[in-house]
Amino acid sequence: MSDRRKIREGALRARLLAGAAVVACLPALPAMAQIAAAPAPAPTTQNAPGADGLTPDSLYVNADAASREGDVVSANGTPDNRVYARTRDHSIRAEEVTYDLKTGVATAAGHAEIAAPDGMVVHASRIELDADLKAGVATDLAIRLANGASLMAATAVRRSENVSELNRVIFTPCPICDVNGPKQPSVSIQADKAVQDQDLRAILYRNVVFRVGGVPVFYLPAFAHPDPSVERASGFLIPFPDFDEGRGASLEVPYLHVVSPSEDWLISPQINTKVAPFLNAQWRRRFDSGTLVVRGGYTYERDFGDFDQDGDGDAESNVRFGDRTNRSYLLAHGKFDLQGPWRWGFTAERTSDKSLFDRYNVRDTYQDNGLYYGDRRRLISQIYAERQTQRSYLSVAAFSMQSLRVAQFDPVTPALNIFEDDKTLPLVAPLIDARWEAQNPVFGGRVGEPT
Repeated sequence: MSDRRKIREGALRARLLAGAAVVACLPALPAMAQIAAAPAPAPTTQNAPGADGLTPDSLYVNADAASREGDVVSANGTPDNRVYARTRDHSIRAEEVTYDLKTGVATAAGHAEIAAPDGMVVHASRIELDADLKAGVATDLAIRLANGASLMAATAVRRSENVSELNRVIFTPCPICDVNGPKQPSVSIQADKAVQDQDLRAILYRNVVFRVGGVPVFYLPAFAHPDPSVERASGFLIPFPDFDEGRGASLEVPYLHVVSPSEDWLISPQINTKVAPFLNAQWRRRFDSGTLVVRGGYTYERDFGDFDQDGDGDAESNVRFGDRTNRSYLLAHGKFDLQGPWRWGFTAERTSDKSLFDRYNVRDTYQDNGLYYGDRRRLISQIYAERQTQRSYLSVAAFSMQSLRVAQFDPVTPALNIFEDDKTLPLVAPLIDARWEAQNPVFGGRVGEPT
């Protein structure tokens, strides 16, 4: 048989093994025909089959029409029935696909889609892949990363082994699709040019516009952030713009400082136009036996909001009143697994101003981090220990709560709302929960009530 064979009917499935091509024409031949057959080498660690059953030097193609000339395999499809190719755990779909068996260089054009084994998916009108199956040149590029982030560019060129250049770029860490189809990302970065430097493990931008919900809110002539492949790196995170009638325009700019693989700091100051800045900070540390997270915030400011300053019965809107004072909050928790059946943990949650979270829009304040949970607008501080085996469970705990619930609204001056009295909430100590199971007969027990 010749080294060139075209299939015009039915589906084509071809596996190329070390220069051998196997082509099947389903309507014409019940069995496979072999072209330039050569014995496949014995499996080794270098050419052992992957998860899909293909060795690293193999290619699988499913297409309406395909041909081979020398080491180059070409396949063609239609917009409705694109070519499907697979090699080295990568999948390629496009209207036209070419692959060089010797060099490993591939080209895909026409609604091209490349799926990598790590979950990353690349879309493009046309894309050329090098021997490592990385984009060399691409137009209308869109990349969906495994963590849900997306990167889009009009053109992309790989300048060197470690540097790629993208033009007219949009990057968003937020998903752009859900069960209802495409959606506007809540936060995105748009730039004239971006350079991905693998040595620096960073993406550098020029003429950057930050968008929130598609609306431009901030501009920088230059910007950089870690490459998506970097799990953690020190640097500024995505800012959080906000507006409140009492605080005015606000911008929270988080900065992450990585101390070690097991420790980091997050400093997140909130800059306000009408009131003093509010500083948020978080410290996280992972130990051999558990984790510790301490989070807090602080400002030195007066109360602000609607307040009847002149006593005429009508509150003036968004005024500052009272004396300046220290205002802060603490949200901390820890969990530790000791050797054997024991483990223990704690939460420490308190605020000096019961309206602080609302005034400064502090996020993620009510979390379930301990053995017992505080409900909405109630903070809980607790310490507990647990012992669990296959047939028994024991927990000993103590906790107290701080309520941020409004017990009585002031219709004239909301700033003077009366909150639920913490003294009406009990101190629970000790709270004992025990269960056990005997082998024969089976019985159990439970002791302990709040005190």
